[in-house]
Amino acid sequence: MSDAMFLSSPLVMLNWRRPRKQLSGSRSHCSSSFVVGHATAHCDDSPLVAASPSPIMAGIGSHGGFAPVRNLLNPKFDSYLLSALDQTTLVSSHPLPAPIAAPQVPNSVYLPFHDVEYRIRHNHLTVSDGRVVYLSASYEVIAAHLDPATCQPIFSTIITLPKPANLDPPLFSEYPAIRAISGNVLAISDGAGQIHVVEAESPQNPGSGVLLDSYRLSTGEEDDMLPFRMHHVRLNKDEVHCVVSVSTRIQTPAPTSSKAAPSKTAYRLMSVSFKLPKVPHPGIQQLTVDWALNSSSLPLLLLHNPSAQRYIIASAAPFGAPAEPPPPDPQEDEIAPIPRPEENLNAVPVPAAREARPPPYSWTQAHDAVTVVFPLPSTTEKGSIRVLFSQQNLTLLVSDRGGGSAIPLPVYVRKPFWDGIHADTSYWTWEREAGSGSAVGLLTLHLDKQHEGTRWPHVFAASGTAEAGEEDVEVPETVDPSELAAIREQLEKWTASLPSEENAGLGRGVPSLLDGEMDEEVDEQVGSRVVFTYVSENGEAHCPAPLAPVDLLSIPLEHTAPSAVVKHTLDGLVFTPPTNGSPEEANYAWTHTATYPALAFVLASKRDVKFTFHHGPDLTLAFEGGTGKGLSIGGNVYMYKGAGGRSTAGQAVLRVSGGEEGPLMGVQLARLEGGKEALVCLCEKGLVVVRDVLGW
Repeated sequence: MSDAMFLSSPLVMLNWRRPRKQLSGSRSHCSSSFVVGHATAHCDDSPLVAASPSPIMAGIGSHGGFAPVRNLLNPKFDSYLLSALDQTTLVSSHPLPAPIAAPQVPNSVYLPFHDVEYRIRHNHLTVSDGRVVYLSASYEVIAAHLDPATCQPIFSTIITLPKPANLDPPLFSEYPAIRAISGNVLAISDGAGQIHVVEAESPQNPGSGVLLDSYRLSTGEEDDMLPFRMHHVRLNKDEVHCVVSVSTRIQTPAPTSSKAAPSKTAYRLMSVSFKLPKVPHPGIQQLTVDWALNSSSLPLLLLHNPSAQRYIIASAAPFGAPAEPPPPDPQEDEIAPIPRPEENLNAVPVPAAREARPPPYSWTQAHDAVTVVFPLPSTTEKGSIRVLFSQQNLTLLVSDRGGGSAIPLPVYVRKPFWDGIHADTSYWTWEREAGSGSAVGLLTLHLDKQHEGTRWPHVFAASGTAEAGEEDVEVPETVDPSELAAIREQLEKWTASLPSEENAGLGRGVPSLLDGEMDEEVDEQVGSRVVFTYVSENGEAHCPAPLAPVDLLSIPLEHTAPSAVVKHTLDGLVFTPPTNGSPEEANYAWTHTATYPALAFVLASKRDVKFTFHHGPDLTLAFEGGTGKGLSIGGNVYMYKGAGGRSTAGQAVLRVSGGEEGPLMGVQLARLEGGKEALVCLCEKGLVVVRDVLGW
């Protein structure tokens, strides 16, 4: 085994006891008599009566459509056993004939987080007709055909494309992308607003290809192209449909004001189409835009489901139809009166400022719960309070039997929460008198978070948004004074240590992996939290569970069966997408087919992972980016085999990037003659081939 393998290999044996989440079946209280639900509790340890669970969305539960199958889980799994693979026998490296096309962003352009994340995860390599293909910095389409016996790549230049014109800031070129349309016909996005259709010769006859046609996405002005990212390409008869995305800036006006508000970055996902050319066509054609959707994030996974005739998109935020800008709603002091003859506008009385009303409630939150407190008159009877919890919304009604209450009574009918709750374990209490002689009582809602660890910015979904109504006052969270004091103390210690020589700068404040063996519970922070949007081929979008995200651990290798690996406790569950369904009766339930035991646990320790792919239920591959400065640090691929119900499974590690090869830029699985498969890794300076990736 090489030294690099010893330096960065995962644990040989992984033994742990699966944690059991403690259920809040009973709680201890010590206060005056108060109401819990519809029963009266006193100062004892009596179990509380929780609100009854409410019905959930048809076909979608709290799992967001990813329901685990108990029989496919593997609670008896014990460990991954490390297999010592021969690096020199299985891995070979070959220098690239030309550097990779990776346009840089000008320093004057601000790049939002989702743009940076997408560029990091962009795969510069594609596979087509038995060979891997990439685009060089001089816009040469370079193919590498692997010899079936030796896996030695044979490089050839298919065609040289015209270089795109330079874009003026704030526009900048996106990363180019290559997708196979059918057979040896490729769709190549240059990143600057054009798609070139190229017909390549067969791998056995390398040589020059043919440029069939070029298409552009324009802003409408002459010679003004719009750069885009190309995510997916499919062929329907003789029509080619490409899913692309562009960055836009949208205004976010205040809900009750016509004053200009700062804009924010949004992403428009579009389906563009063109006829598949049969013979070369001169000039540049215009792309036809079929439909467009908006989101605040970019796709992390995009699949096409032919049987259901729809796309499946995983992203941090759902995609939906572009919203119409709200009409201006000026305040009284923003309306300028129309002057009349000989009228002194200075004499017009200025409307009195509105009296600041106290917030309708106060709230605070913990890691797993949200507490909301409503002030009510102390004369309120418990029978006058009606509280109904459901997974996504709240119904709260308080009747004023005495009449003439000086305190506004809350009225919420199916008011959506910002995130989901556990309705069966949430409850409410009523304290008739908040203090001695007080005329105000406190109605307290105790909400158990459906997704523990998720920080709520608001209690209700509409607060702070353009859809907020008059009752959606933005109420800031009340933070416990002791918590504020602890934060202040930590900041004072940190800032006080900066000027000292021992802790000068920020680097020394971060402990090494061996310093104190700090436990950060990294297994809780693994994967990408996403929701799934289902888009029909004509552009109708639906996100059935926008408030029930899942943690996406891995996406399938290109040209393998469509699937997704989703986190479940410490495991990674393999799900296949719903295939049946129609626009009238759509199906959104994924099927649990296999389990990678403890996959979330082992992936949590990988901090430089660039790609995570899986080959069905057989193998999961986690690739480091290979950006470490040392020649023997990073650049590994960690391989985990499926357990298939056994108590142990194999794991291995190989060096595929970093060092002389440079950072990892792309990964593909190449199928060779004879049924074998090779893993091809495109690095900045070389092409790394791993032989027989499934045979160890």
